[in-house]
Order: sequence, then C-alpha cells, then structure tokens
Amino acid sequence: MKKIVRVGLPAFVAAIAVAAFMCASARAEQPSFSAMINVVFENNTVMFYKGTGAGLSKGHVYTLVQDGRPVASVEIEKVDISYSIARIVSLERPIREGATYTFQPFVPEAVPSAGETEKRGRASKPAEESAAEEKPAEKQETIEVKESAKTSKRRETRTASEEAAPAPAPAPAAEEKPAADRKRGKSEPEKAEEKPKKEKTAKTTDEKAIKTGASTTGTFGVGFTGLHIIPTAQVVPEHQARISYMHNKLNGSTDTVLQALGIEAEDTNMNSYHFGYGLSANAEIIASGAEESVNALYDTKLSSIAAKYRIPMTSMKKDKSEEETDLYLAIMGSQGKVRTGFVSSYKFSVYGAAIDYHVSEQTSVHGFYGRAKLSGSGASAKEKLTGLGISHAYSEQAFLFAEHMRLEDGERMNSLGVRYLYSDEIALDAAYQMCTENYSYDMGGTIYSGRFKYKGYQLGANMMF
Repeated sequence: MKKIVRVGLPAFVAAIAVAAFMCASARAEQPSFSAMINVVFENNTVMFYKGTGAGLSKGHVYTLVQDGRPVASVEIEKVDISYSIARIVSLERPIREGATYTFQPFVPEAVPSAGETEKRGRASKPAEESAAEEKPAEKQETIEVKESAKTSKRRETRTASEEAAPAPAPAPAAEEKPAADRKRGKSEPEKAEEKPKKEKTAKTTDEKAIKTGASTTGTFGVGFTGLHIIPTAQVVPEHQARISYMHNKLNGSTDTVLQALGIEAEDTNMNSYHFGYGLSANAEIIASGAEESVNALYDTKLSSIAAKYRIPMTSMKKDKSEEETDLYLAIMGSQGKVRTGFVSSYKFSVYGAAIDYHVSEQTSVHGFYGRAKLSGSGASAKEKLTGLGISHAYSEQAFLFAEHMRLEDGERMNSLGVRYLYSDEIALDAAYQMCTENYSYDMGGTIYSGRFKYKGYQLGANMMF
C-alpha cells in the first residue's frame, strides 16, 4: 500500500501543475472588463455589448463580480463584433438587467466545494503530520478488512451507524450542480423575487429588427435607420455596416375634376440604394442613391449623405446604478441633390428628430418631426414633415409596421408592411403603400383643385456585416 502511494504521488502533483498552467494560460488570453447586462433571457442566457472587438471569443468563461462579491459564472456561446450572448453556468445571486458587473476570467478553484476544501486542508498539513497519520490509517484499514469478513448482526449494526454519521456531509456538494438548473443555492425569498422577472426578448428583437432596415424618409430616398418610410431613433450597431435595396412601384389615378381636364396621374417606379455605418453605439452615417422613372419617359436621380445621433436616455435606480429607459430620442440631418431631364438640378436638405417609446415588450410607437428645404433655379421652398408609426413583434422573426407621413404641401403617405428577419444579418421588407397629392391648376384664370392617388408596394432587402 505504501509503495503505491509513493509512486502515484509525483504523477498526481504533475497533473495538478499541468492543470494550473493550462488555467493560467487560458486566463491570460481572456481580458477582464466591465459591462452592463442588457437582457436576461428565460433560457438562462444573458446579453451584453462586448464582443470580438473587445477580445472575447466563444467558449470564454467569466465570473461576474459586483461590490467585490461573485454573482455568477457565464460561458460565452455566441459572440459578434459588438455584443455577446453567454449562458449562465453557476449562480450565487440573481443577475439584474441594467446592472454593471466586472467580468473576470473564471478560476475553477475560486468556489471550492466542501469536499474539496476538506481535501485541500488535509493536503496542506505538514509532511510530518501526514506521516504520523499514515500508520493509524493503515491500522484502521486492517481492522475494517478483518471485521468486514464477519457477518454478525452486531458488526452490521455498528457499520451502519458509522456510515450513517457522515451521510449529511455530501449535502454541500449539491450546490456544485451546474447552474443550468437555475435553482442552486437559492433561498425561497430569492426565488420569489426572481419569479416575476419577464423576458424582454421581443422588445430587444424589435429594436434589432428596426436597426437591420432602412427607411425611405418619405419620398426623399434618404436611408435613415427606421421602418419603411419613417426614420426612428435607432441607429446601425457600433462598427457594423448595412446595405439596403428598395423597390417602389406606385400606380396613379386622378379624381373626376382632373379627369375632366384631361390630366392623368403617371405611374412611378423608384429603386434606391443605401449604405449605413455605425460610428459608435449612438451615431450612424448614411449614403443614399435613388432613381425614379415615370412611364419610362424621364428619370430623376437623387443622391444624399446623412448622419444621425441618438441621445442616451438613462434613469437612476435606487442602488445608484443607471439603466436605459423605454424612451429613445435621436436627431438627424441630410444633404442631397436631385437631377432631372426637364429642369435644372436642385439641392435639398432634410433634418429633424425622432422619438421611440416601448409601450410593451412587443409593441413600440415611433414619431418623427422634421423640415425639408429645396433650393435651385433661383427659388427655394420649405415644408414640414411629420410621421407616426407603430411596430409590433408578431414573432421572433416577423415584425409588423403601420406608418403615416404627412408633408405640408398636402402629400400623404400610408404604409402597412412586414419586416422578416431571415437571419441575424439579413432582413426582408414588404409593404402595401398608398399616397395622395393635392394639386391646383390655373386654366385661363380659373383655378381647379384636384387630387392624385397612388397605390402600390415596396419591396426591400437589408444585409448587415
């Protein structure tokens, strides 16, 4: 028995040294950082805005620390350039949305079980004490072997009583179960406190669906991040780019007054292209180009450059930590040029503000107020733009949009559509649109007023990279 112990001890020590070296190497590759937990999902995962840009990789394991106390351990399952999704593998205290934690590389020895603590305590004893305890251990083993051969009821009773005594010792080991069960080491008050927590998947995905697509900003073809025609307060994610393509087709008709004058509305087709880039978590720049044709008689070309800044809106909690509110505000502006085959080129600018509010976890409302200025050929004009929209998460992939935009000159636009998240990087758009325009004509001193009506559709594709 002694020989076996002496021969196995060096191998055991070597294995411990190798494991310690591997853990140290793994920790060296993982950076420490602080981040806010944006979402706690019901499937035991969390989302925070740190990704490969901060040196994170899939499989990294971290210990979340707050006020010097470990809260949980998480393992990164999905990582993007600006955000990560990690699974909770152990839990000491509930993780709160909006709270900021220090992420430290996970150290397996940092939270030892009761059994491991007892073993380490024995291993840390001086060699003299270990040697002194070795002989009694052998003696006790010999006695147990001899007595184990007996079959008397007295021995069985004594053995049962001796073995029953340490039985409660493994109880703490139950706390070492993976925290995927989400019940480890929690008192009943903690469970009761955590139970009302609701998942914000739909709300977060609603924001993601909006960030994935571009709007046309009415008929100006400026591709601000937004719904189908209304810009919102969302922006392209930080250090990510988005390209968008949209095709609009509208069939025109006139009312009886204009028909009597022989004036007919023309069908229109527009194709627009947009490139957006997230300069930061709250700022984006947009480059757009569009071509509009009317019955293939002439083409109108538009080009513009735009920028948007989202104003961070936070509220102070009782524990003096900050969290994002359900209200978002952004300001934006663009400069563009229009070229046609019939009139001189003219310049235009669109600027304004957008506000988003989350009514519920599935529904958000969006408002836009701005002004458009057109100048060229020695003339200029200004008009107001107002818009109102609503978005609803029908599922984790499909989002419904309803929008209305009004221009001061009497033009109205309405849109009912859907945005479908084909993947995390690709979104597809489809919408039914209606538009009306009011016109006045001076015919020999007599002014006739009429209205053009347009009905059609919009199709689009957006890709993030």
